[in-house]
Amino acid sequence: MEAVLTVQLALLALILAAIPAVRLIHLAIDGQLEAGPVLIGLFLYLALIVSVAGGPGPIKVAALALILLSTLLMPLLSGMQAERERRQIDDERFEAYVSALERNPMDPVARVALAEELHKRGDVRQAIEHMEWVLQEFPKLATQHRATLDSWKRELEAAEAPEFIYCHMCHAEVPAGTSVCPQCGAPFATSAGILERIRAEGGVKAILRAWIVAVVAVMLGLFVLLELPAIVAAPILMAILIVGAWLFLRWVAGDIGRPAD
Repeated sequence: MEAVLTVQLALLALILAAIPAVRLIHLAIDGQLEAGPVLIGLFLYLALIVSVAGGPGPIKVAALALILLSTLLMPLLSGMQAERERRQIDDERFEAYVSALERNPMDPVARVALAEELHKRGDVRQAIEHMEWVLQEFPKLATQHRATLDSWKRELEAAEAPEFIYCHMCHAEVPAGTSVCPQCGAPFATSAGILERIRAEGGVKAILRAWIVAVVAVMLGLFVLLELPAIVAAPILMAILIVGAWLFLRWVAGDIGRPAD
């Protein structure tokens, strides 16, 4: 029995470790990481897998936990690395556009490119100013960039317009940030408001959805605990509970602040 458990844990560790290992290899091929750190990382994964296969109980658990943690963190770290490189490229491009305008302020191509970069960075107002200057100084470019300028203006108007939400009781449109509905007096963003919504309007639907999520999570959890060793069942059960909680919040509380169906 112990040999079977060891084989199961070793296979699980091998499958989990393959995800970050393949990612490390891709980073090395793309030139984002040097070969030395990648080889060290692959060697450490191999050592962890061997520890899971042949180490004592506490070592097995610790090694498997490290592999699982790195598997979960690798996509996050890879995304952060890609985002940092993208920002660096954007900054270099932005500085190139600024330098081109310093050399020739009448360059419409550089000014349009700068406006587009400013819009991408969220500075819509300044992007509009640059684009309006281009269309004023070079009217022939209006057919090419007028639609973009108009869309930026609509975007700015929408961003500056007051936001509204819907009351979860009477469904009246009220300004965002309001703590109490001016129409019916229902509280917003409080446990009392949530319970009031569940009781008054969404009770049957909310309770049914919560019951479905809870039953599925409990049944899957019991099945996992009965069929798998505890060291394997624990992370799976935790994932089931997290998904169940997410569905509960999405289904039950997700309707609050929205108009009625």
